[in-house]
Amino acid sequence: MSSEQLLLDVRAVAELLGCSPRTVWRLRDRGAIPAPIILARGIIRWRREALLQWLDELQPSGRSTSGSSMEGGR
Repeated sequence: MSSEQLLLDVRAVAELLGCSPRTVWRLRDRGAIPAPIILARGIIRWRREALLQWLDELQPSGRSTSGSSMEGGR
């Protein structure tokens, strides 16, 4: 499976963003992160590539954001 097709659960998204799973749900509820995919009732995943692109767009210079913290929210 290529990185564009990789799907992440809430814990993996939290690790990628450097925050807690609860913060990921808060960001989702506010529409502050890319929308997840609902595969089945109770199975929610995010496209890794969509999250990485979103993180790059947050940076004014377009630099990668590995290790950034989203705990403060947007």
